[in-house]
Amino acid sequence: MTVVVTLTVPGLIAMTVDSAVTLQFENRREYTKGRKAYPYEGMGCVTTWGARDGNRIGEFLDKPGVREKISSVDDLAEQVNVYLTEWYKPRELVLS
Repeated sequence: MTVVVTLTVPGLIAMTVDSAVTLQFENRREYTKGRKAYPYEGMGCVTTWGARDGNRIGEFLDKPGVREKISSVDDLAEQVNVYLTEWYKPRELVLS
């Protein structure tokens, strides 16, 4: 189960994210820890949750050439959009 909590008050947004990662094998399930939060100081934070199903946004955002393009919240939003529409393409995934 994934629980996402985001709280907003004037001048502040607080987010929580866990580190649990499920590894699904043919006949068993294992759990480990992994990074799910990618903060950008003074701009925001990108978090992931639920099944990863190939989602590697953290690796994308940390790529040389991508991180350097992020200097504002608009830049961060643009790079997330680039990842979702040009790399990950969730609409094209066939998930069970």
